[in-house]
Amino acid sequence: MFLQILFIFLSLCSATQIYQKTSQTVYLEFSYKLDSSKQYLIELIIKKFPDDQSCLPYLEVNQTFKGVTQTLNDEQGYATKQKVQQINVQGDEIQIGVSNKKLIFLPESNLSKEISFTITIFDSPRDKLVCNFPSYGQDCQQDMEEIETETSTTLIVPKYSWNYVYYILDNYDYKIEAESDWASFVVALLPIDKANITILPSFQSNLFLLSQNGDSQDVKLKRQSEIQSYVFAVGVYNLNDDAAITLTLHQQSEDEEDSFPLWAILTIIGVFILGILISIFIICQIRKQAKVYEEQPKISIEILDKYMPIKQVPKHQLTETCCICLVQFLRRDQTRETPCKHFFHTNCLRDWTRKNTTCPVCRQELGEADIQKYLCLSQQMTHKNEIDNSNSHQGELPKIPLTHLRIGDHEINTRGIIIIDNSPSNQHSNSDRMSLNLIEDQIVEN
Repeated sequence: MFLQILFIFLSLCSATQIYQKTSQTVYLEFSYKLDSSKQYLIELIIKKFPDDQSCLPYLEVNQTFKGVTQTLNDEQGYATKQKVQQINVQGDEIQIGVSNKKLIFLPESNLSKEISFTITIFDSPRDKLVCNFPSYGQDCQQDMEEIETETSTTLIVPKYSWNYVYYILDNYDYKIEAESDWASFVVALLPIDKANITILPSFQSNLFLLSQNGDSQDVKLKRQSEIQSYVFAVGVYNLNDDAAITLTLHQQSEDEEDSFPLWAILTIIGVFILGILISIFIICQIRKQAKVYEEQPKISIEILDKYMPIKQVPKHQLTETCCICLVQFLRRDQTRETPCKHFFHTNCLRDWTRKNTTCPVCRQELGEADIQKYLCLSQQMTHKNEIDNSNSHQGELPKIPLTHLRIGDHEINTRGIIIIDNSPSNQHSNSDRMSLNLIEDQIVEN
């Protein structure tokens, strides 16, 4: 502490104070004109931190030099929660802002956010002290502790304070496990490539929060490239009373490195299950369509109703059996009669014609064209049989009345019989012989 005050004293001795302002507020902003040929030091001295430690004082300066505006801040002073924050500037005009910057990862509270501070502008300051790794602090008299890999380290951190450690990692990837007993901690991670100047983790680094419920959390320390002297700095900030936090560094195995995160695994499983469901749906639709195609009957129900309508069982069929199901017909059964004069149960013939187009008994085709052809032939055969039967009974010759027969100048009313002889004994083989027997004549004179 003495060295820190000595360093500030020596710095101030080499500079001239040109402006000073003391204030107690939550936020302050003002502008100040400068000589662009000189360098200046903007210093914030915090006299009293706010009661609400979710907000920390933050000095920010916007300098305008040759028309270019640049924002500057003392990241290290803010990161280490120092009482003094310093910024070197050079420009025509500066805008100074002091804010009670809220830590976004902490909940809002009702405590006072006011801070008491002094803003001072010095002319011709000496260069700001830069600490070589692993030293840090305003006087570079504090050193970050190196932690060996594959070990557990317990850090005692005072309330509202930072504690810093670092690891030198080899070409492997690691993960760090942080575990707290009962206090709440903020853990900041900062990878440093070939460190020579100390850069401390801060509230603007990669953070995660451990609550006071005894939380533990694993975080991967994955590098962007394979570098031998790769430094990983860890900052721990205590939000409660003095308490301990345990840090454990593990080398990450290839299985852990190549493993997918949980959300990726769940996504893949979901896509896989969705693919299976879609495949099952497509297969069911294909089988359904194939089944409908296969179940198309060979003989449609329309043809059955048109040519083989449903009827009750005829009496002469009550003693017969259906040759499809081999069950005897009953009076209450409904049947269909094929054009070839065979009877079947309605359902039996319907099932049969789903896969067959012929009669189960005589194999007569039952397609509509075949049925019409069959009926036409049947009518011709019936007509021929009727003619043959009429010729075989000569005693029953058809009588055709002849009403008017004119012979010469006389008109004769007569009745006669025309005999058509188709017998083999007929002498006129190429023409039918007709004989006319007059059975009653009457000559009517004109």
